[in-house]
Amino acid sequence: MSFCLPYVFKYIEYNEIRCIMILNALLLVRLGGPELLLILFFMGIPAMLWLWALVDLLKSDFKNQTNKLVWAVVIIFLPVLGALLYLLIGRGQKVNAVNS
Repeated sequence: MSFCLPYVFKYIEYNEIRCIMILNALLLVRLGGPELLLILFFMGIPAMLWLWALVDLLKSDFKNQTNKLVWAVVIIFLPVLGALLYLLIGRGQKVNAVNS
């Protein structure tokens, strides 16, 4: 076990150096509040929309299981457009649960 210890320390040092380099790159770019909001708007919101559509698809039952597979392919390969189409059109194809 002791022969692996130097390799573990080198791995930790390498990851620390990578983190420091990434932080330095962000500081050199000098991202401020407006830039971070733009990044959130153009990357964060579509990612959350995609994740919401994918989770909703996987949790729901469809009348035809082929529809579920087609929607999964559409959402995965056309992330933003597929998620929007699924949330607008695909949710209407789900089986409605009847409370009895």
